[in-house]
Amino acid sequence: MIPTDEIISMAQECHVPVDWRVNNLVRFANLVAARAAAIEREACAEVCDKASEAGSNTAYMIAKAIRVRGDQS
Repeated sequence: MIPTDEIISMAQECHVPVDWRVNNLVRFANLVAARAAAIEREACAEVCDKASEAGSNTAYMIAKAIRVRGDQS
């Protein structure tokens, strides 16, 4: 979770009106952060998948662990 004051600071930097309800702004920012993390996790897992296709059992296990971590969040 991103700290509220950091979200407000980033919003001000981008000229987003912070007269929105702060809770809504925080919720939105955390949704964006969670989605970005999920995309990055999947990209990492896909790199491992390609290594696994080349015969690396370790890469397969790492890809599986990356995806499980996403399911836990």
